[in-house]
Amino acid sequence: RPKGKPNETLSLGVVAARLSKLLNDRKIIFINDCIGENVDLAKSLMQNGETVLLENLRFHPEEEQNNADFANELAKGIDIFVNDAFGAAHRAHASTVGVPQIMRERAVAAGTSTAHSFVAVGGLLLQQEIQYLDEALRGDTAQHPLAALVGGAKVSSKLPALRHLLDSVDKLLIGGAMVYTFFVAMGCSVGSSICEDNYECLLAAQSLLREAQQRGVKVVLASDSRIVKAHALKSSTCRSEVIEMQTVSNECIPLGWTGVDIGERATEEFISELKDCRTILWNGPMGIFERPQCARGTMDMAECLSQMTRLQPPATAAITIICGGDTVAAVESWQQGVDGQGSFSHVSSGGGAALELLEGLPLPGLAALCDLP
Repeated sequence: RPKGKPNETLSLGVVAARLSKLLNDRKIIFINDCIGENVDLAKSLMQNGETVLLENLRFHPEEEQNNADFANELAKGIDIFVNDAFGAAHRAHASTVGVPQIMRERAVAAGTSTAHSFVAVGGLLLQQEIQYLDEALRGDTAQHPLAALVGGAKVSSKLPALRHLLDSVDKLLIGGAMVYTFFVAMGCSVGSSICEDNYECLLAAQSLLREAQQRGVKVVLASDSRIVKAHALKSSTCRSEVIEMQTVSNECIPLGWTGVDIGERATEEFISELKDCRTILWNGPMGIFERPQCARGTMDMAECLSQMTRLQPPATAAITIICGGDTVAAVESWQQGVDGQGSFSHVSSGGGAALELLEGLPLPGLAALCDLP
């Protein structure tokens, strides 16, 4: 991220050639800034069918500050605003909120402020994200049984989303490092595994389990793990290095050992639970998938979900939704191993935006539009 300063390695200049190919070799005029005289001139000289690509907005600190003057410069000459950046929809930035707000103010000043007096809409990608992360997971529109497969390291960052999902899901499957917090909350020893063992997190984990039981949501915690000696993992500098590994129950991980992946029993139990599901949301890898030795559980989940997406006849196939940066990276790694043959219903482009939408929070970038997707 540029952090408010120009950075040649993050310039959008390299995007121009690719964009031209995507637009059937249309000429792309690239301007090395997003505001200023050169930008104004390029806009004024545009002919029908021409495309102007502006420089990275975050080269200016005013973008993330939602600076009114900066937003006003961006909005010059704009008649139609289309936001297709779901990954930034949870940010109240100048380009996501400031520009449509200025367009609305212009309509008010002109005395034409109606529902359709200015055009600020969501693009096709934004519509697809809402379709899968909101409509497909809502209790009244979702296809059931609906399961959430959740992993990753931190419970605290995902608790609000997990609580909100209890309104919709029938099953909640928890793996990855975050499962150890739940086992500690139940009084088990997890050795030296990553765990948020502070009082608030443990209490919140206990509360989530009780609430799920009260609502009739089936919670399945990964029952076993592949473990390695903590000091060996810490001292290993090469991801491909093979480390001594064992598989044990998550209720009794020895001191000095740390969980790095879900075990075979947990994998089989998860797959069994997912087999009858019509909708599956996956957020968070099952282990340290970046290390080939610790990637098996995550890769097996990717294989399972891909197979369920492609079931025949199509009416029997599941809707599979992948979200979260690490999960997307894991799925891409798995797809490389199968020559890109795997497929899923939807792979989200948003990390923080997806999580906030799953929490039920309003996204500023969506609220600013006059025509919500």
